[in-house]
Amino acid sequence: MVPLVRRFHSAQCTGVNGSMDSKKGVAHSPSKNGESFAGVFHRDRISSSRETDEEEREVFPRPKTPLGTLIGDVAGGEKGADSGRFSVSISPLLSPLADHHYQLQQVYSVILQYMSQLKRIYHYYSSLGSQSLQSSHCLTRLQFWQLLRDCRVHHRGLSIWEADTIAAQQPPCPTSCLLMREFLQSLVLLSHHLYSSTICGDVSACLSHFLTNLILPNACSLTGTVFTSISSSLVSPQQVDQCWDLYQSMATSTVNEGAMFVTMRSLLWRFKERGVVPSLIPAEVVVQALVQDQPLAVDQTDYNLDIKMTVLDVLETVSRCGQVISCEQSHDQVCESDKLSAAISQVLSKLIDNSE
Repeated sequence: MVPLVRRFHSAQCTGVNGSMDSKKGVAHSPSKNGESFAGVFHRDRISSSRETDEEEREVFPRPKTPLGTLIGDVAGGEKGADSGRFSVSISPLLSPLADHHYQLQQVYSVILQYMSQLKRIYHYYSSLGSQSLQSSHCLTRLQFWQLLRDCRVHHRGLSIWEADTIAAQQPPCPTSCLLMREFLQSLVLLSHHLYSSTICGDVSACLSHFLTNLILPNACSLTGTVFTSISSSLVSPQQVDQCWDLYQSMATSTVNEGAMFVTMRSLLWRFKERGVVPSLIPAEVVVQALVQDQPLAVDQTDYNLDIKMTVLDVLETVSRCGQVISCEQSHDQVCESDKLSAAISQVLSKLIDNSE
């Protein structure tokens, strides 16, 4: 039944325009000191906005949001749409499990628990090397590799290239983007690969262990030589494109999956083939640049140069060699940024020259 809306007299005011059944509406009430109150009356008395809001929440309760829908919201996608895609993306991990629906909800719970930190990490790395004032950036694969390097994933028995192949499952183009949803999916896949054998296949437990032990403690602490700070990079976007061209000209593909890769050995051979070694830099220096911070490549006194590299690894090697060349040319241990950039460009140009 629709309540009557008309003017009636209330105990605390001269007249109220509103509903007589619940005695609420807008009214004008004079006080003894001559002042007057004009506002909302509720249940036959002056009402605060807080009381009105509570009453409305009782009458119109807020619908409960499923965890899957909330994941879609925070991932920046359409409501309810991304949750389905996200669950499908990790379905190969969940399908062998009898309680796969429960496991999916647990994964959502872990992501929601650390969502604020993960969004901060995503924003930090998506802004690396950018001087733009925009608050929204898309995380590139190059920046994602930097995150894996900073979090020392390559110290857990697999290279950055292998970790990227497991997580992203795409060609290793450094400028391709990972959306927030894809970033979360990559973390789930990588955590399961690293810890499923020790945590009995519990996907959510693997993710929680991965985040609390590797990602959250180490993220946003830059390592290596390519990215020197949040707003500056040792290499320019043009040099990244040059390195990607070099990578594609050298790359071979795996037999089963067709994934593109470059090994340390092939890069060292390119240095020698194009005359960078020994005309600009000794071979020993290139080897040291290749295996620096690569625990899988060093076995006591021996070197394993069959480790597969990403474009970031190639850039790290080239930039380290550029540092040595520029310091030798300037006869100083501190290299100027202009000379260093010129040395990196010189190395890249010689490596790319006649590469076809």
